[in-house]
Amino acid sequence: MTTTTISHRFPWINTGAKTVLFLLKNRIKAPRVVPAPSTGDPAVDDTTRREFERVKEQLTADYQDQRAALTDLEPLLYELAEQVQGWMQAEGWEAMTVPLAPQFVHLDAVVVMLAEKLALVCEDALERYALDWFDANGVRRIPVTYRECVNLGGNLVSLGGGRILSMAANTTVNARLRAEGLEVLEIEYDQMALCGGGVHCSCHELRRDPA
Repeated sequence: MTTTTISHRFPWINTGAKTVLFLLKNRIKAPRVVPAPSTGDPAVDDTTRREFERVKEQLTADYQDQRAALTDLEPLLYELAEQVQGWMQAEGWEAMTVPLAPQFVHLDAVVVMLAEKLALVCEDALERYALDWFDANGVRRIPVTYRECVNLGGNLVSLGGGRILSMAANTTVNARLRAEGLEVLEIEYDQMALCGGGVHCSCHELRRDPA
């Protein structure tokens, strides 16, 4: 099979290869992660909290360095996103691509489905056409602020049956969800959140009922 034939059958290979070559050329590495010593609960132990804050500052600095280095890579990432969109559409799914601010690594930081036709949405972080899509499809939006999303307030997990897994620190968001009649299960998650991940970042479905 020739290279031309492979590229025709698997168009993502071209973009993927260009991305890998870019990373190799610029020697872009993953952010340095230096584990903080587990000397106690950061909620009550000052030494542990200072260590977690140090790691968080280091990760933030490394991330900003990576963002600066990846500016030229963004067109390739958009191309990859559009290819994935095309695959989804070919399978009969409705799909769209939306840009995200650099403060958000993944879409689940700004949009989380809570129940059928109900979503938690950071409206300030999405383009107008994305918000219009929710309205056109009858999906009601519970707004969450930009600041709350930056602090992973929107990074929740729907457990089904009106039950939501959330961080205990999300007091405002959790109160908003309870006002909607949802049952909010709170867990202490400050230690993980300091390293940039919420509860949704730490979960993955093993089985799903058909939608």
